[in-house]
Amino acid sequence: MAVACSLDFYEKGTTVKYFLRHRLLTFVPYRLGWTICWFAYRFSGWRIDVFGAEKLPKRGPVIYAANHLEFHDSIALGLHARRQLSFLAKSEYFNKGSLMGLLVTIGFLLIGQISTDRSGGKAGNALDEASEVLSHGDAVGWHFEGTRSPDGLLYDAHTSFARVAQATEAIVVPVAFVYPADKLVEVHFGDPIAYSVLKRLKPYEVAELVVTRVQEMSGQQRAGKKATVGRKIGQAILDVFKKSE
Repeated sequence: MAVACSLDFYEKGTTVKYFLRHRLLTFVPYRLGWTICWFAYRFSGWRIDVFGAEKLPKRGPVIYAANHLEFHDSIALGLHARRQLSFLAKSEYFNKGSLMGLLVTIGFLLIGQISTDRSGGKAGNALDEASEVLSHGDAVGWHFEGTRSPDGLLYDAHTSFARVAQATEAIVVPVAFVYPADKLVEVHFGDPIAYSVLKRLKPYEVAELVVTRVQEMSGQQRAGKKATVGRKIGQAILDVFKKSE
């Protein structure tokens, strides 16, 4: 299975800046990176079992709302989402002061990833860029816990993805990662949640609905709280939306 490769990737209403940033400049690097990762998984002994991929929307704005257990969750999702994804990646990946850090930054930018600053008051830029991606009918990968689970528990979701989904009329697909054995990852895609359902709910209700569906697929125990590292992000996001009201 190859990542979707549409020839109509310059559509009516697409701004020049967006076309350059998220389509033209990322078209070849994203597919090259996809191919490298596919071969890396295939020959490293890792196996990815995928469930529910037939449910995935082929077009239109989609948020893949996933739990987060390992660093390569995002890679496994990108390999099997059947869409080019932009992920919200923590800004630490972009700001390392070394040659390797520079190469990582360039690589992340070339595949259309979005830098998310964890410090207070700066989350708005990432949310704006994610909203722009969705408003152009593209897809975003979003780890709703805000950080990797430190103990394997499923932490409560931040409501940022729900607010952005409602603002952009996006579909939300719950995604659960499970690691049942060594070098084996399962990617479970839940039933897509349509905007017609999302618009009737409060953001915290959307977040709880997604976490519940992810728990049903992953079998994780609920932590009953937000992940510690993500609290600063959540507060920054809340401040952004308060300012916009």
